[in-house]
Amino acid sequence: MQLIQENETFEAAAREMTIRFIEAVAMCLHRSKDVAFDLADPEAVYSDLLWEVCFKAMIELEEQSGMDVEGDRYTPRVAFNTSRDAPSSAVIIGNAAVHGMVDDPQISHAVERARQRLEITS
Repeated sequence: MQLIQENETFEAAAREMTIRFIEAVAMCLHRSKDVAFDLADPEAVYSDLLWEVCFKAMIELEEQSGMDVEGDRYTPRVAFNTSRDAPSSAVIIGNAAVHGMVDDPQISHAVERARQRLEITS
């Protein structure tokens, strides 16, 4: 397997991953009886709760202080495989900070996708 640093491809894949993640969290929050979050509310895209949960989760994917595992230190890094099964598959890495992609454009896009998936009109 080949390791390739391709910033443009990585950023596009990371943005899509971030949008899908925010969408999933938004649907979970919407369905929860324990929090006040309603996708039908036009203000849902401005929810501090949605941003905080998504940002904190994504920043954990890139924890720069690393993790100690049996005496060795590992720092997580997001990467994308070009194909799961092909022998010529490659792993794409890039310089973009994924947690920085939890921002207004991605949140708006994700909330809209969640609304469509759940057939909710705001």
